[in-house]
Amino acid sequence: MKKIWMIAACAALLATACSKDEGADFQGQDRQITIDPTILQASESNTRATDLDFEAGDAIGVSIKMSADQKVVAENARFTFNDGLFSSDDNLLWYKDAGLESDMFAYYPYAATVPTEFTIQEDQTGTGYTQSDLMVASKVVKPTLEATNLTFKHQLTKLVVTMDNQCGGKILGVSFKGVKPTGTFDVSSGVAVKSESTPVEVKAHEVVAGTKYAAIVIPQEVQLVLNVKVDFGVNGGGVKTLPQTYKMTDLLNGQYSIGIIVMPDEIKVSISGEIEDWTDNGTLTPEDGSVEENVFEEFEGYFIYHGERYNTKLMKDGRVWMTENLVYLPEGVTPSNDPANNDARVWYPYTSDGTTCTPITDKDAIKKQGYLYRSDLAMNVAEITPENAAKLAGCQGLCPKGWHVPTHKEWVDLIGGSNKDLNTGEIFTNPNAPYYDASIEGAKIDNLDANDFNVTLSGARQRTSLTATGSYQKNVKDSSFGEAAGELAVTYFWSSSMYQISYNVKGDETSGLKNIQFWSPMTNFAPAYKPFGKLSCLYNNFQNGSPLRCIKNK
Repeated sequence: MKKIWMIAACAALLATACSKDEGADFQGQDRQITIDPTILQASESNTRATDLDFEAGDAIGVSIKMSADQKVVAENARFTFNDGLFSSDDNLLWYKDAGLESDMFAYYPYAATVPTEFTIQEDQTGTGYTQSDLMVASKVVKPTLEATNLTFKHQLTKLVVTMDNQCGGKILGVSFKGVKPTGTFDVSSGVAVKSESTPVEVKAHEVVAGTKYAAIVIPQEVQLVLNVKVDFGVNGGGVKTLPQTYKMTDLLNGQYSIGIIVMPDEIKVSISGEIEDWTDNGTLTPEDGSVEENVFEEFEGYFIYHGERYNTKLMKDGRVWMTENLVYLPEGVTPSNDPANNDARVWYPYTSDGTTCTPITDKDAIKKQGYLYRSDLAMNVAEITPENAAKLAGCQGLCPKGWHVPTHKEWVDLIGGSNKDLNTGEIFTNPNAPYYDASIEGAKIDNLDANDFNVTLSGARQRTSLTATGSYQKNVKDSSFGEAAGELAVTYFWSSSMYQISYNVKGDETSGLKNIQFWSPMTNFAPAYKPFGKLSCLYNNFQNGSPLRCIKNK
């Protein structure tokens, strides 16, 4: 595997031959010219241009001219890479005077004559990818008994496609149509002249199967057509090619990133959130100008969602949970600092002294506690109604793709404890849940936090009915909790499972809606649960404001 660490451009020259004085000669020593290559990178990437090292058998062309009189020492000499160094195929030697400077130029890949034009490979699904990666290095050097360090720089344009496949089919490949494959090139100066050759279709290299593809092209002014080939299977219509045409773009040397969402019959274009290698030249814009922000990237132990990092943890129930409360605000949604504002859909978190509550608007404090979402916003619907409330169980809500608002059952399978259904008498307690403690009929918060669940005490915005005025829940831990005294004592977390619908006159829908309740885990620090605290499922009114934790889909 190639080295995956970043090396800055080497500006300093290596020491001249064994610290000899200027004008001294090599005396009976090995003067063979060798080159220690470095590939200039911004970060980790995916070609020979990005693997940060060459492979055995790779060949470069090297030219050396004396700086003073332009005497040719080597002209397009072939050097081959083995054991970490490039060595001359013809055992090329340094001249004897170790104090005289020369201009050294090298390029990759090697050609029988120094190229004045360069053609990328149309099929880059295999070795054509690295064969298309033209690199150049230049340096003023002196003879040395050590290998001369040369830093190679990419000269062409790299197109990187990252895709979110939501079409249900298998991605077979990606190609770019309209690419001019050949351009003139001054290899000694490292200047690429934009291509005017006949356009072709370039098949991209598969970096990560079905997810990430890349192609290297000549810098040029071009209107690209991105084609994604998808196999939908026999019942899905077979193999289809989904196209996306881009605006005319003047491609410069460097990398351009394209994020796409592949739908059953179309490609949606998104902005890539991270440039992974080469010089960042930004993104390509589709012809119709539409873009969607790429807002979610998932990693081991955390994910990035709308620019915020959230820690995650595989808990003992076998599921991956967020261990922080959500702070995402959809476009156009503004949090309220007034819990009495019944028109708001989200409220700032707050502190309490047991009597007075104070909203928190500091960004860092909000990140720690999370916003208090009303149920309709948490479930990401326009409103909660008697018609849709029972259908929301397991909905994605405000959670990222591949995650959802936990159901009542998923909470109970984690913490074990739950109130029964007061209407039917049904009991939901799960004594086999990994954090269930029968002595308190729920989970000890200390035990959850010992496994990094981080039960954040964010409080609650409460509204008991549609005619009531909302308020923050004021209860705090008393002085017997020591250093934890003053922390909010009552916090509810949303589930997506409805508990019941109630009307102004029980059972009479015509009397008007009174309330809709969802199952909701609640913290409890009553004397029986000191100092560890209890978490078990109760009921939460749909007009309340509560923090949101997401759980990863199975």
